[in-house]
Amino acid sequence: MYVSNGYVFYALTYLELFPDYTCPKGYPDKCDQAARCKDPVNVQIDWTSHRSLHNWVETLSLECAESYKIGLLGSMYFAGWTVSCIFVPRLSDLYGRKWPVLISSIASVAIYTGLILSRNINLSIALFFLLGLGCTGKSSTLYVYMLELVPSNRQTYVGTYMLFADGSTMILLSLYFRFISNDWFWFQLYGVIATGVSTAACFIIPESPKFYVSYKKYQQAKDGIAFIAKFNRSYFVHQNYKFEAEVADLMKSQTQIQQTQVDMNLTAMKQTQEDEALSGSIKELLRNRRHFINLLIVLLLWIVSSFDYFLINFQLKYIEGDIYINTIVSSVSEVTAYIISGALYETIGTKVSFVSSFCIAIVGSIFYIIFGTTAKNLVPVMVLGSKFGVSAAFNLVYLANTLFPPIYASTTMGFFNAFARLASMLAPQFAEFDRPIPMIIFCIMAGLACVFSFFLRTQASKNSQIQSKTQSP
Repeated sequence: MYVSNGYVFYALTYLELFPDYTCPKGYPDKCDQAARCKDPVNVQIDWTSHRSLHNWVETLSLECAESYKIGLLGSMYFAGWTVSCIFVPRLSDLYGRKWPVLISSIASVAIYTGLILSRNINLSIALFFLLGLGCTGKSSTLYVYMLELVPSNRQTYVGTYMLFADGSTMILLSLYFRFISNDWFWFQLYGVIATGVSTAACFIIPESPKFYVSYKKYQQAKDGIAFIAKFNRSYFVHQNYKFEAEVADLMKSQTQIQQTQVDMNLTAMKQTQEDEALSGSIKELLRNRRHFINLLIVLLLWIVSSFDYFLINFQLKYIEGDIYINTIVSSVSEVTAYIISGALYETIGTKVSFVSSFCIAIVGSIFYIIFGTTAKNLVPVMVLGSKFGVSAAFNLVYLANTLFPPIYASTTMGFFNAFARLASMLAPQFAEFDRPIPMIIFCIMAGLACVFSFFLRTQASKNSQIQSKTQSP
């Protein structure tokens, strides 16, 4: 479900790819899509070229469409995503994760089907806006939802795997169009079927236990954990289990607790108690100095990571060679960065992870700025090195959402995504500047993010276990 929107959105690279054309000898005009629109008899598609696909150029008549309308297919997706970031994350923090995810997924199946059936570019533009509206529920909210369904010591691995699967989408698309078929329909049919199956499966998944605990609904949380344990064929005695917050409530409300064993780092316990005391009000989050500072810094890291990520992606089209192979190599660099950054996140910590990632991106961009014109054969290595660094940072900003209390997890994720998507909409424009200006901008922003990464205030490590036995007098 998390990657299903990417099956059609990422595929725009190939769905909008104009084919190679053949023209009569001595043809007066440039042999391109504009000539094909004016003179379809003499200007023919060269079906021997691997760049010539049966795609939306045919079904939506893109050869005769204004260029701004073609660009709107992707831009309206970001616009819808940005709009939904205003209200969907807050709703999921107030009323639960499951239903915003489920409603967004159900709607996306219908919208996805409409995109496959559409033969009008204006309709497709509108449908991409609607698809973007559902993206917050299917991406940021679903990401938070998934991480809250797994133990804390597995969250980094699950989050990294989700981004790994998302980054692998372009590899699958490239392999499909290069080696399997030049017809766009069959992959998109698989995409909508996969979306429908994952949506149906979502009905049986319980609500987030952490969401219930945040609102002190302990019994519902235990029921959810019991369902997960049963599904995993594990054993969970939820009648006697007590959450940390539940123990704290019992200590406040009961006068006689004969035996309570608490082994906890005092600093971590203080921070945990502060988080548990939060009621979900935005004002409370902003009044907490640690959370407020992290909110501003992580927002900057989100904006830089997202902008630089898409800026480097739009630079790839200027690399000479086979577009499919270049895309595959780029995607492999991306998913490798996800794996390495996820593996190191728990080991070297949040600050060092961010600083290291942005430093790699900076080094790659500096080499490109200095040697991009004199060592053209090394340009792909420089660009992909920069992408490796920014892709690692892109994974880390998702993982850094755990710096905030679960009661605000979806709200903060939506807040970051809203500004990040607005910044992403500018990336294609900056990518068209004369070289090396785009990479200079890339380098400056990465350097700014690298400096601010040092000021992140991470929560103290906690190695604790609470065992509580409450007996009646």
